[in-house]
Amino acid sequence: MSNEKESNKSLFKWVLIGVIILSGIMLLYVTIPNDIRAARQLHSRGFEIEYSKHNDTIWQHPACFLWGHPVSVRVDDHNMTQDDSRLICQLSGLETLGFSSSDISGLNWDEFGHCRKLDNLGFHDVTGFSISEIQKLAACPITFLQFYNVQLKDSDLENIMGLKQLEYLDLHENIGITDASFEYLEKIASLEILYLVDTSVTEEGIKEFKKKRPDVKVYSDFE
Repeated sequence: MSNEKESNKSLFKWVLIGVIILSGIMLLYVTIPNDIRAARQLHSRGFEIEYSKHNDTIWQHPACFLWGHPVSVRVDDHNMTQDDSRLICQLSGLETLGFSSSDISGLNWDEFGHCRKLDNLGFHDVTGFSISEIQKLAACPITFLQFYNVQLKDSDLENIMGLKQLEYLDLHENIGITDASFEYLEKIASLEILYLVDTSVTEEGIKEFKKKRPDVKVYSDFE
């Protein structure tokens, strides 16, 4: 009877292992092709799609999804659409997303809110940008955020208060950012690095900010 019980336990163990392996294979079968198809379509639209720190396109190395390599998407001079949003969000390893010289008014930010690995987000000389959409990314682990010349004003910064892991903030070339912005910036507890080059903040305003937040490294026109 004891041998029979041991045999049943052993059989159950191997059945369980088989089920787990089969489930993993099925998951990969469903996920990886979707990632690759999305990457191919985005590349055909002129987007730069890379994985890890290599300059390799991901469909040349589909195993990058299997091993969980981070994926980055760079968009330059493109009129973004909701379909672009859908494709980008199908990249399961999406960690870095950057827009440059593009009209992003057509993006669906609700979809980006489900990208739970997205930690690096940048906007450079874009149009059709509404910073209020950033509130929809509160569930994303964003640590790096760049707003380069996107015509921000002080009160706009209230929209990033929900990014609880934000460490690096670049407000380069936003002349609408003044000393009044520190009211919001000093409340971002996770903040470590702040770029204020070519803004309208004053040297005195920065000194006052540093008194309250000596833990934040500030880069400005004055240092």
